[in-house]
Amino acid sequence: MMGNARVARQCGNFAIAACAALTLVACATTATVPHNSNVDRLTRAMVTLLPMGEIFDRFAAKDAEWPVKGKMDKVKPDQLACLRRELSSDGYTRTRRTEVEAYVKAHPARLKEEMELLESGAAEAYGKLIKAGVDAKISGKPADSDAVLKSLQGEQLLSFMKFAQDPSYSDLRKLAGMGDALVDADTSKESKRAGQQVGKSLASKYILQATVTCNVPPSAYL
Repeated sequence: MMGNARVARQCGNFAIAACAALTLVACATTATVPHNSNVDRLTRAMVTLLPMGEIFDRFAAKDAEWPVKGKMDKVKPDQLACLRRELSSDGYTRTRRTEVEAYVKAHPARLKEEMELLESGAAEAYGKLIKAGVDAKISGKPADSDAVLKSLQGEQLLSFMKFAQDPSYSDLRKLAGMGDALVDADTSKESKRAGQQVGKSLASKYILQATVTCNVPPSAYL
């Protein structure tokens, strides 16, 4: 059994690596669940845990051609505007809400417990690590996951580790996008590699969803 410090460090490395991959990759009918507080709360937690909308906003603010830099001739102005709208905080939240709606319908029994775990610190802790990774990638300086972990309150750190490792939260981790990649990683090197794979997969997923929604041709992003 790994010590708590080692587990926390591997969790941090995983999140930082996922963020770096998200950053690199970043340079659709079902019945809708009625508006309700459970969906709202879980959506907020998911957006806090993986703040990709904020990451997209930062790239869009820095580059008027993002996310099709160098291929502006492949898209029409309305297509680019649609992409930037979908790949934004608001667009990401809408997409996340759709995913959460389906999850709430499929997993009603554990919803209260899972939301309590996320809101007790797991979502905020993971989100802090992701943001630290973004800052590091932009600045060119190494990300310090240990510093982020040390800044957490005890309950936040425990919630974060429980979310990342506890087998009973496997479905919740799948909703978050990380699955059991970290659970299966036994070393720091493996946790970083798993984080990179998850980050690339998630960024590609949301960008490709946006291109389909906006009817953007593959030539604009391949």
